[in-house]
Amino acid sequence: MHSRSNVDRLLLSPDAGGAVSHPSSSSSASSSLSATSSPRRSTAFPPLDQHIVQPEVTRDEMIRGRKVVAMPGLPPHADAQARLAFLIAAHVRKGCTTATELLTNVLEGSDFAMDVCVRKDGIDPETGSRYLEELGFEVINEQKKRDIIEKAEDLTTRGVRRVIGIFVKTGQVCEWSKTEGKFVAMNQDGMFEDPMLVRPIPVRALIDQAFGEDEAARALIAKGTASIVSLRQDAEQKGLEKGHKKGLDEGHKKGLDEGQANERRLMLIELLGERFGALPVAVEERIGAANIVQLRQWSKRVFAVETLDDVFV
Repeated sequence: MHSRSNVDRLLLSPDAGGAVSHPSSSSSASSSLSATSSPRRSTAFPPLDQHIVQPEVTRDEMIRGRKVVAMPGLPPHADAQARLAFLIAAHVRKGCTTATELLTNVLEGSDFAMDVCVRKDGIDPETGSRYLEELGFEVINEQKKRDIIEKAEDLTTRGVRRVIGIFVKTGQVCEWSKTEGKFVAMNQDGMFEDPMLVRPIPVRALIDQAFGEDEAARALIAKGTASIVSLRQDAEQKGLEKGHKKGLDEGHKKGLDEGQANERRLMLIELLGERFGALPVAVEERIGAANIVQLRQWSKRVFAVETLDDVFV
């Protein structure tokens, strides 16, 4: 889902952090989203799942005490989110979990969900609850700049390591920079790497459907997914069997051809011996190295020429 607004949506991911000052945001008119800081201090983080909105009952989210209605997505947003979830889920390492629309009580007054996120499996011993998201992804299509920026600020303040924005309308992939206070465009020909992923993901795959599907398949192979490994082994076995059969067929044909050639050689040596007597070693060697076409030609000349040399002219 996406919050109602008029800007493209983004991908978010977690950053390390503690109870630190909480910047409020403002938007820039540039292609990168930026924010100015107006600190608000939080003495303690709220429990991740102690919500101030009602999960799975309302579409409401809260951003710094401001209610935002999370609206159903239009096809560009919904399609991009589904593709993104598929791609990220294929890449996460064992011991990590991918989730979509996971509601998180990020900070006091901020209770919202990211489109796609990645966290560790199990329970965080420090909190007795689930682990905080480490990677967060937001698809941005019709959201307000203010909402996007404040979400990114709150998430990184809470400790989400990386927040990534997928801007549907511009085709850009950007990462929130906590130091610069804005979303910075990633190199579209570069790679997105993270310890929670089994392999780097080409940045282009985060926005390109066909490219993303290929990368997801490669990730499943890299993870050693049982069904993928089985399919690959079956394909390799069939390839070996086909190659073996082809080799046998070719070997059988080659064996027949060579057998016929040897018969021709013996016959030619015998005919030449009867016509010209004992053959020089060089002639026998020449016959032994000849192919079946040459042997046939020479055999036809045996009784049509006057000398042994004329046979090989």
